[in-house]
Amino acid sequence: MDKVNKNVSIQLLRIMSMLFVIFGCHLFSELNSTFLTKTTQFFNVGVFIFLFIFGYLYGKKNIQDYKKWYINRAKKILIPVYIFLIIFFLLKLFVNDFSLKYFIAALLNLEYYIGAPVGIGHLCFITIILICYILTPILKKQKFNYFEILLFLILSAIGSYINSKLGQSLFYILTYFLGMQYVKVENKINIKILGLFFIFLVAIIIRLIGLRFFDGTVLYDRIIFSLTQMTICLCFFIFFNRYIHFSPNKLIDYFDSISFYLYITHYMFMVGTFRLMGLTQNLLINSIITILFAYITAVLLKKASKIVESRLSI
Repeated sequence: MDKVNKNVSIQLLRIMSMLFVIFGCHLFSELNSTFLTKTTQFFNVGVFIFLFIFGYLYGKKNIQDYKKWYINRAKKILIPVYIFLIIFFLLKLFVNDFSLKYFIAALLNLEYYIGAPVGIGHLCFITIILICYILTPILKKQKFNYFEILLFLILSAIGSYINSKLGQSLFYILTYFLGMQYVKVENKINIKILGLFFIFLVAIIIRLIGLRFFDGTVLYDRIIFSLTQMTICLCFFIFFNRYIHFSPNKLIDYFDSISFYLYITHYMFMVGTFRLMGLTQNLLINSIITILFAYITAVLLKKASKIVESRLSI
């Protein structure tokens, strides 16, 4: 989606994160497996990785003109989202399942706070990333400071008890901010693979203990969940960025370029009015058909978005 820094390891991490969300979070939850359903919350780390990557890339970028940057970001994000939303709600109108409230919320990109019809709830991510983009000039100016990061953590935890969405939003913004801050210290961090594995394992253990004893509470659902996801996210990022090295590859370029569009389209075929997961009695066939439709619509969405974007550039 973004060519700010063509780093193949980052491309691979972005593709992996997309697969985590599509398969681990969404597809697994539709399969008749209690074990796979329970693992979906762990695969949600893909969202945190996306945010960290965005923060890291824009932390490295020297942004001279924020007005131009905002316009370019809005075009890259909102053009495919709006094309998809218009088609989605037209289809909902056709089957007499249209909601004006959700349509307006979607146009304003407030799905995370107001809600969304089943099938586009995942676009709440767009709400968060747009907030992060708006805050970028402020966050980018901040120097690396452990006290500020700790204060941000405390505020996020307190916010979680005031309002769950507020707290989660703050944790998401903090993840984006940490990506920016990582740029300033990455050359000073020297963690070996065994160290990363140990930190990763400790985060998983804390998560499982929290799940066992505090599931359903703000302490687990927002604070332990977010802190461990951020830790796991950091482990993945450091591992890929430091230890995974590949030469530029057309296949990697292709899947990276389509990952955002696939993220937008896939969920409507898994749940809701246009669900394909119940098309036959065979889960494997249903899964293949669902992913195929998601892929085809992603390709079409990408082409339509490029056409609209080129017209707007005239």
